[in-house]
Amino acid sequence: MSPSKQNWLFIIITAGIIFPSAFLFCVVAAQPHIFCIICLGFLASFFVRQPIKYSDRSIIYSVVFSLVLVVLFNMVFPTKADRFFHIGRLLLAHITVPLFLYLAVFSTFYEPSAYTIGFSSTSSLIALLFSGDYRLGAYNSNIDQEFFHNLLALNNFNIFFLITATSVVVMMLIAFYLVRKAPYHKSRRKIDWLKHLCYSAAVAVAILLTFGSLFMFKSFKKELRELENFLIKARFPNVGNPRIMFSNNIDLNSTIKADRKKNSRMIILRVVSPDSPPGYLRGQSYQNYAAGRWKVGNDEIEEYCKSKLNINKLALTAFFIDKDPGKKGDAVTIYPSSACYADFLFLPGNTERIEMVSDRLFYTSNGVFSPKAWESDAGYTARVPKLDQFASFGSPKAVSPTKYIEFPAELNSILSSISDEIFPEGDKLPAELSDRKITEKIRDFFSSNFTYTLEPEAPKNGEDPLEFFMTKSRRGHCELFASSAAMLLRKHEIPCRYVTGMMCNSEHPSGQYYVSRLGDAHAWVEAYIRDEQKWIIIEATPASGDGTSHGWGFFESWFDRLKYSLNKIIADARRGYIARAILTTFSELFAFFGNVISNPIGGTIFMGSLLFLIWRYRFRRRRSRHLKLTLSKEIIQLQKVLRKLQKKIIGKTAILRTSQMSLEDWLKELRSSQKVPEKQLAKLADLLNDYNRLRFSTDKISLQNLDSWKIQAQQTTVCLLEF
Repeated sequence: MSPSKQNWLFIIITAGIIFPSAFLFCVVAAQPHIFCIICLGFLASFFVRQPIKYSDRSIIYSVVFSLVLVVLFNMVFPTKADRFFHIGRLLLAHITVPLFLYLAVFSTFYEPSAYTIGFSSTSSLIALLFSGDYRLGAYNSNIDQEFFHNLLALNNFNIFFLITATSVVVMMLIAFYLVRKAPYHKSRRKIDWLKHLCYSAAVAVAILLTFGSLFMFKSFKKELRELENFLIKARFPNVGNPRIMFSNNIDLNSTIKADRKKNSRMIILRVVSPDSPPGYLRGQSYQNYAAGRWKVGNDEIEEYCKSKLNINKLALTAFFIDKDPGKKGDAVTIYPSSACYADFLFLPGNTERIEMVSDRLFYTSNGVFSPKAWESDAGYTARVPKLDQFASFGSPKAVSPTKYIEFPAELNSILSSISDEIFPEGDKLPAELSDRKITEKIRDFFSSNFTYTLEPEAPKNGEDPLEFFMTKSRRGHCELFASSAAMLLRKHEIPCRYVTGMMCNSEHPSGQYYVSRLGDAHAWVEAYIRDEQKWIIIEATPASGDGTSHGWGFFESWFDRLKYSLNKIIADARRGYIARAILTTFSELFAFFGNVISNPIGGTIFMGSLLFLIWRYRFRRRRSRHLKLTLSKEIIQLQKVLRKLQKKIIGKTAILRTSQMSLEDWLKELRSSQKVPEKQLAKLADLLNDYNRLRFSTDKISLQNLDSWKIQAQQTTVCLLEF
């Protein structure tokens, strides 16, 4: 069989092994581009005239290029985590499987070998293993799978998986049979019955282990899930960068958590807004209070936001409640940090449209937006009619007189007593004042008579925390201030709700964006002004506790600017703005170095370091140039030919020669490795002896001797590459 036909057969065999499992994985991961790349790779391998020889450099290039393909396309078309079972997420199946498949395709560009068939078979089996956890029921909830489902016309994923696995096994058996007879297989021998017996036993053991594993999984399903969860936590420890969970539960009986005090400077959000800081960013909203706990209203129902898919033909989806307002008004772009974990979005109160990489977005009538299958590192953009730092959520537009005014009966006497303090005799009665005036008096009352602290005294003997706060301690944090204000407003029949979120007023020294730290987590009240028929924000917390007093450290501002730049680049890539991501990379680098140089201290350090590196580079260059000048042109040519010879021998044998190793020691290493026949080693030894004689001779090398040694080196190279 001619070499070209042999290569073609090798490519066809490898494709037959890879194609079925690659297609299955693409169906499970909903990533058809992976299968397209594999098809293009196999097609390109047919046009390779001269196979690539195995060497350290060629293998490293293949691995690096495969990693670039995997990471780049995963950034643009991210794989959803719920496509795989826990073990798949633990071992990063969305990265490892495409990497192995791409490497199997690259193996067809190399010289045909039994090892590459083995590697392709292993890659195919890995893809099968990670694809077997998929549940058919996901077809009903994932629209992007309908194409595959209709194409296959299969109603049972188990049948599809069985057909795929059978196809892979059959192609592997055919490949192993052909490999044994292939001319590049060096171990063609007579039938070895002992070897065949071992193979048969291994197959039997594999079958027993498969069915035994299925039986164990069914019998110990709960225990295995717990083990997987433990391994996931061990695989992704939160060392040095804890993740902050923003819970949906508000319990005033407990004090501020220790992680908020310890990590108060931790940045949670980075926000880009026009001209001014975004101010209040809403997160959760609560209606019912009892026994120190806030809960969501019983009638609160999540509804789907309307959406417009792939806006600007990108990965972004635009979500809105009623009608799409378009891109009118101001845009506020929010990048959650890796430390932020919440199942709701932080948004300005007057948000009308949200652009993000997500499948679905739910909302409630009180302005809580919860995304599903959301790529958080892509960030999100909130469109508002006009940026308003004190905007509240304007829904519902009409409020029932009996809604949002409930409060515990046991607080009635306490609230009446506090109300008498706010509205003493001789002043106008609350019934004579407007709703807005009542809210202002309640706000001023807390500012004048209460003190802000993150370490309030805890109530005793099961006393309600609001009763203890208003009547005894009068010292507390924003949750106590907002809750107490809400109860007083409801006492005067003003509808209101308790809201938690983030304050965002801290500008980065670069002036490019604003940040919200963990210490900026805040609680406030939204009250419905009945005579104006609108919702407004009531800030009852004194100014000393508004969470806006964080400063910037010298190096902290530098490092955070780099993090912001990385956030922005990744977000652009996730959204599909590839060209913009590339431009952002360069623009952010220039801007960063510009800020560093313009800083008196930073500029001095940077310029000093740069001058030192330039001096060091020029010094080493002058030194190497001086050494080159001391050598004759003939010796330099002699060294170049030797380096080329060394490179080819190292690529063939993988026996490196270090800078400290002499030619004689390297020759001993080659002889001890037994990778080079003695006949070829003898010719190499003669060549190296002639090199030492010419290189270290006191006489000048003649052109005739130099040309003679070059011809000898070429002949030795050809001889060495034939074994």
